[in-house]
Parts: sequence; structure tokens; C-alpha cells
Amino acid sequence: MTFSHFISTFALSFISPYIVYFSKQSSSKGEKENSSIGTERRFSNVVLGIMAFGLTMFCKMFLIAIVIRGNENQQLQSGAINFDDNKQIATLGFGFFITEILKTLIGSLDLIGMFFILSSKWLLGDQTSQLYGCAIGWTMGDNLFNRLLPLWFSTRGLQFELKSLQMGVYSNIVMLEWIAVATFVFLYSKKKFEQKNYVRTMLIILTVFPFVFEIVKVLIGVQCVWCLMGIKACFYGVFCLLANSTLSQYEKE
Repeated sequence: MTFSHFISTFALSFISPYIVYFSKQSSSKGEKENSSIGTERRFSNVVLGIMAFGLTMFCKMFLIAIVIRGNENQQLQSGAINFDDNKQIATLGFGFFITEILKTLIGSLDLIGMFFILSSKWLLGDQTSQLYGCAIGWTMGDNLFNRLLPLWFSTRGLQFELKSLQMGVYSNIVMLEWIAVATFVFLYSKKKFEQKNYVRTMLIILTVFPFVFEIVKVLIGVQCVWCLMGIKACFYGVFCLLANSTLSQYEKE
């Protein structure tokens, strides 16, 4: 049963992002023109996104280790959800605000990493392949570096643990986040796109949301994992729709 638990939660975390990328690229013009080249793009763009996420994560962890001093149980990323049973309720204070502000500023390196990748010539294919290759690569990198080991250890027991399912569901919420962020970064990188102020505002909101999420979590005292994931799913779901709507307007120009 241990292996089946791991396979089911692994598929929920890693297979669903690839299905989204596969469906998006299959509907793109470049895929219809040459299916063999499209097959290579499906792998190369995602792998490049994973590598870029890993490099960005290394830079963030390096800065966090230098700038922030905290306990061992402290989350390295602002707005992260703790799936462990020994949850510690934080208290609002000067140290809390400074720590979360620093985490938010360091977390903005993801935008810089995405901008660098999307502005480069390393990604293959049309705009859809490049955009979703970066977004899904970032998603799989996030799942690989942040949730693969906890997922493996949580499924080793004979009894299925609920947090394994929660991590699998949360991986799909993270996918909505990175699709929204990558789409707005992609639009911001286009010089001919006129709605730069709107895109810039959306990116600022997406960057600041983890900080606001931490404050709200402490103020209302919510520690229910499903409730926290529901809040994030609603927020990033709305922004993902806004991002796709803005992208459609850009493609019509």
C-alpha cells in the first residue's frame, strides 16, 4: 500500500501539470505544423524551467540564510502552508513583519528568473509553448524541490496520511499561481504590449499576496489546511483567469 499511496499522490502532483502543458501545446499552431518538433519542445522547455527554478531557489535560500535568522521550523517562503501536525501559531510583532517583508522581497526573485527565461532565446516553439513551458517547469521545480521528499516520507507508513493528499492538491494550486505569474511576466516582457501599468499592478499584487496571507492567517487564527488552500485556490484561480484574459487581448492585437 505504501507504493500505491506514493504513486497516486505523485501523479496528482506531477502528472496533472504536464497534462495541462500537453493540452495547451497540442492546441497551439506550432504543434499542429510539426508534431515531432512539438514533442521535443514539451520536454526541453519544461526541463529548462525546472533548471531555472532550481537556480532561483538556490539564490533565494542563500539570501535567506544570510539575511534572516529564525528557528528550524520556520518556513523559508512567505505564505507557505505547514502540513505538519505540530503547527506553531505565530504572533504579530516587529520581528514578524521584518521577517515576512524580507521573505517577500527575496521571493520576488522568481519574477526576475521568469523574466530572464522568457526574454531569452532558449525556449523553443511559439509563444504558448514558451509561456507554459516556463510556468509548468516552475511548477514541477517547486513540487520537486519543496514537496517530493515530504511526500515520500509521508507515504511510507502503512496508514495513509491526510497530509499526502493535501500536498498533492496544493501542488495544483501552486500551478495556478505560477501560470498567472508567468503569464503576466510574459506580457510585461513584450515591448509592444500597451497595458504595462495594468500588468505591473497585477505582478505587485501577486508578489505582496504571500505577505498579506501570512498576516491574515495570524489575525483570524486559521490553522485548517483545507481552509488555507481554499483561500489560495480562489485567489490564484481568479488571477489565472485575469491573466488568460489579458493574454487573449494581446494575441488579438
